[in-house]
Amino acid sequence: NSKLDIETLTVVGRGLNVATGFNFGTGIKCEGKVNFVNAKAIKILNTREGISLNSTEKTDPIFLTGGEIENTTNAIKSKGYNLFISDYDIADTDVGISISSSSLTSSITNSNISAKNTAIEGHFVPFFQISENTIAKPSVVSNIGISLNSCPEAVIANNPLIMARQLGMRITASPCVISYNELDIDATGQTGNNGGIFLTTSDNSVVTQNIVYTHNATFGIESNSEEGVLIESNDINHSARPVVKTSAIRSMASGSENINLNLMTGIGSTSGMLSQNAGFNSYECNNASSVTEGISIESNVEEQNLSGNDLTASIDLSIKSAIGPQIHHGNIFRGGNVRAIGLNIAQLFGSQFFVDPNDGQFLLPTDIIPSSGWFISQSGLTPICIPSPGITWVPFNNWNTATLCAYWDYLKALKISKPNLYWIKLMHLLRYAGKKPLPDCIKLDPVFQAECGITKLVDIKVGLSSISDLLLGQKPTMANLQSAISGGNTQVMASQIGNILSNTSYGDTKTKSLQKLDSLSTELQTINCAHIIVQKWKQVLSIYIKYLKEDSISTNDKSTIEAIAMDCSDEYGDAIHMARSLANTYNNVYFDTYDDCTQITPRTKGVVFSENTISISPNPSQGKINIVWSIPFNGMVTIYNTDGSIIQKVRISNQTIHSIDLSSREGLHYLRFTGDDGGIVNRKIIIIK
Repeated sequence: NSKLDIETLTVVGRGLNVATGFNFGTGIKCEGKVNFVNAKAIKILNTREGISLNSTEKTDPIFLTGGEIENTTNAIKSKGYNLFISDYDIADTDVGISISSSSLTSSITNSNISAKNTAIEGHFVPFFQISENTIAKPSVVSNIGISLNSCPEAVIANNPLIMARQLGMRITASPCVISYNELDIDATGQTGNNGGIFLTTSDNSVVTQNIVYTHNATFGIESNSEEGVLIESNDINHSARPVVKTSAIRSMASGSENINLNLMTGIGSTSGMLSQNAGFNSYECNNASSVTEGISIESNVEEQNLSGNDLTASIDLSIKSAIGPQIHHGNIFRGGNVRAIGLNIAQLFGSQFFVDPNDGQFLLPTDIIPSSGWFISQSGLTPICIPSPGITWVPFNNWNTATLCAYWDYLKALKISKPNLYWIKLMHLLRYAGKKPLPDCIKLDPVFQAECGITKLVDIKVGLSSISDLLLGQKPTMANLQSAISGGNTQVMASQIGNILSNTSYGDTKTKSLQKLDSLSTELQTINCAHIIVQKWKQVLSIYIKYLKEDSISTNDKSTIEAIAMDCSDEYGDAIHMARSLANTYNNVYFDTYDDCTQITPRTKGVVFSENTISISPNPSQGKINIVWSIPFNGMVTIYNTDGSIIQKVRISNQTIHSIDLSSREGLHYLRFTGDDGGIVNRKIIIIK
């Protein structure tokens, strides 16, 4: 119950403790309920922690104004306080500002922050406002600019420059507004997954009016395991690293997104926009130039709305999934090449574009493969390129019962021939349906009623997505902010949003969220199904819930999540993308190299080997490893580094023992065993010198 009044204070620490490798001591340390009357002009140098605040009791807000902290491990670390930081200069630190468990809110404004690891961290901070900061210093560039976990309704706006080597922003379970920022990501010399803005499980977020420069990265903006995100009016200059599935904008295992009015320029082998394991997104009036593929629709994608996009690429449009009839007009195919890959006649007819060849305003493709049944002439169409607020396009012919019943018949046929694909697509349908009523042809069908675990998994995932609703009670909602931005009121600045949020009432954030997470975890454990995708979802969601609570992943859980992340998402669907996003909270591996399976096969059947039939020793190793199979193995062993690059490939024919020499290598590597029967097992090894 202390009160502090601090102004014009300088603390100079003793510097490096040779025994520990860290600086001595802490500049200012507060434990318990401490109320600051004043905290201005504080300067702290050469300590391990600059300012350390920790309280389990509710305290008055603390305003830190006009300070300087330099040469620390953690410049400012706060737990349990509502902290308002402005006009701070922070340099030469591992972590700049870390705030957790705020009962009300916190903000960081008008500060210069330079950190080696992460400049700004937030965990359980509702309405976190980060604005008008510069996260950059030529001599010290952060690995990650801003990292948020469980910070609902955060606002990251008007930051003039955020520089990073790996990720500009990593946003997890934090529905937010990200607007009017400039990001510069130079991943030269880095490995793994790198890019500008990475959003995962932060439903209904708004990403608008940002400028993103990436160099040797894998994406500009990525939404992973999301629903209802708006990505609009961003300018992305994406220089790609030469790995698979790089794109200026990536939608991975996400749905019901609006991706509109973005300007994308590429360097290297990259797509403008890429979608995988995603459903019911709308791409309107985007411009992609100097890219390999304008729009790339990968595996397991449901209906998409493509309208008014201006594409200049080696291949303007590439689809590997049926995307539904494109009943509008207006895409400009300047490169002239479009490709449908691996689709049968029925799927191709289900992805038709209706175009008016007499309308000279828009350029139609000139090189169409397959050449027939895809682009259909229809005169009198009106080209429109004015995206409407929210998603006005509704899939399945405006949720038409006959169309849905026909789609259900298609899914039931898949259940026999491709059971994993059936399960993935059914989960996409249920996720999208939400509160929409399913027709009787589906919900009363014994096949649907007999499905084990799927409806409960969808309910749990929806429950996880709605935790922010529970936390905030009466809130302004991202939908309101989306509507304001999409409706043309793009000057939604941080101060205006702050005024909206200041009128919001809510309860104890952390207590409510932990109770909800515990309830969902208990519900998850009641699912008792043998299906391999159900098992993967259970493992991933269980670890995800623990991560939301603890902001970290245990060693045992890391092994589990990495094994799932190395599975092929073409076969196992959305859970793999969530596993990859979790793995990337502590490592930087680019797991997409494990995709592009040669075919989608039910590996649970007919697989002649599994994890239990492979032994690798020694592990860790100094370079030479021995692989032992309990039964003769036929197939390929592929060795990757953490960047996803192939180091070595070995063909194995009817062997039970094989030795591999990796003496020239060092560090973590991945082994992928691909059996001739289609089975795949992934393992990891560590080479120690």
